[in-house]
Amino acid sequence: MKRFSSPVFESARQNLFQYMNAYCGLTMEEFGKLLDHCSFRTIEKKEFLIKPGEVDVYFNYIIEGVARKFIRVGNKEIT
Repeated sequence: MKRFSSPVFESARQNLFQYMNAYCGLTMEEFGKLLDHCSFRTIEKKEFLIKPGEVDVYFNYIIEGVARKFIRVGNKEIT
């Protein structure tokens, strides 16, 4: 399991475990194995999670802040 010592990460890890556990009853051992396949990144304000034309194949879990997903149809952004 990847180890992060940041208090923000530890809090996020617990929140993610509770979220996942509510839907599929993961044990901590199973959750640890899942985390081995996760990556963590920081997205700056106004930065896109994916670029236009890319297909979103990820489960995004936002620790702090807000994000908006939308598609463009002509000149309109549809949330």
